[in-house]
Amino acid sequence: MTFHRINDIFTTSSSLLEASSNRCRRLEAAIEHGVGSELFDVSGRRYIDFTCGTGGLSFGHNLPAMKAALTEYFLADGIADGAGFRSASRAVFMQTLEEIILAPRKLNYKIHVPAPTRANALHDALSLARRVTGRRRIAVVGEAKHCRIPLILDVDEAEKPGGQSRSSDFVRLPYSHLQSHDFDAVDFKNFDIIDIGNEAPAAFLVDAFEARDLMQHASPEWLLRLEELARRLGALLIVDENSGGMGATGEFFAFEGSGIRPDIVLLSGSLSGFGLPIEVVLIHPGIDQFEDLELSATSVEPNLAFITSNVGLRLWQDASFQAELRGKIDFLDQSLTKIVSLLPAGAASARGIGMVRGLATQDRRLALLIIQRAYENGLLVETFWEEKEVVKIAPALTMPSSLLAEAMLVFTQAAFEVISQ
Repeated sequence: MTFHRINDIFTTSSSLLEASSNRCRRLEAAIEHGVGSELFDVSGRRYIDFTCGTGGLSFGHNLPAMKAALTEYFLADGIADGAGFRSASRAVFMQTLEEIILAPRKLNYKIHVPAPTRANALHDALSLARRVTGRRRIAVVGEAKHCRIPLILDVDEAEKPGGQSRSSDFVRLPYSHLQSHDFDAVDFKNFDIIDIGNEAPAAFLVDAFEARDLMQHASPEWLLRLEELARRLGALLIVDENSGGMGATGEFFAFEGSGIRPDIVLLSGSLSGFGLPIEVVLIHPGIDQFEDLELSATSVEPNLAFITSNVGLRLWQDASFQAELRGKIDFLDQSLTKIVSLLPAGAASARGIGMVRGLATQDRRLALLIIQRAYENGLLVETFWEEKEVVKIAPALTMPSSLLAEAMLVFTQAAFEVISQ
């Protein structure tokens, strides 16, 4: 099918157009295939991808080792869906996660694989926290405007006849308020940063790194103080790794280096590295009370995601992979610092850490112009969901250093041309 025919379909079919993202409307290319961090449209034009499937493709497109593992699995007549039965691929995945990720970090967790949606993973984690503590209230820590509370409420109401969940079961505690507060002096019953009432929470739910909005990264000291507060109140500490896990911050876990030991960890949704849905919840053995607890039961056994996840997890055994990752992070630090220094004072600022970065402009119009200019020169970037004036830079962990340098040169030129004009 020719480019013109494909473009006609997108522009004439209202249903397809309505289903398309804003980025699809802005960019004319019809992508046909891709490998690693390079995509090609139907006319053969090459693009460098700085979006990685909005974070779901942490190792880029069609990582050869993952393709080979899937091919081998299919040739052996491996099943895509185990229909609720425990599979051999699940056993291998659990063993790989334990031996390569958990044991070397001296982390002791049981592995729970819920229905493969974030809402269900959150539901199971919070249901367990409520069972263990006998409390209902959840303190959701963070600045994210999208907030997970409506998501959790939707799942609760779907699971329980009559919709027993209440918005009062949740309270949001912004990072900025907590960071300015003296944790050691505060009595939770007299919290003056928010009307939280007299009931201590069942759990604190926090992102160690929050990428979708302000790109807030909790410091090790701050996380330790939050953990101490949770312990003092008899509440659980739940860390959501969706934004910063799977190496996005430079380490496998975003909370590494802080010294905290969360009671529950929700692993990154990009765990499969191939865009295949999978959710994993890590649970401290001391609070494993899932027996007879109503969970988000699923008949789906995500075997294909287990296969690709194993490949991604094994990369963390490779010292050269980790060394190269640190080198690329240092390069991004230097590149963004240089971009900001070249622009007029106050015109832009750098955000983020690790392999998830952003260039904050003064308004959304400038960000969109940078995206368009980069696209015209063969680089795909996007804005954040809420912070539309921030251009997101999220290269694959495995992007070759030479390709990263080429992409940042294109990005630098686009930013300079747009903001300086």
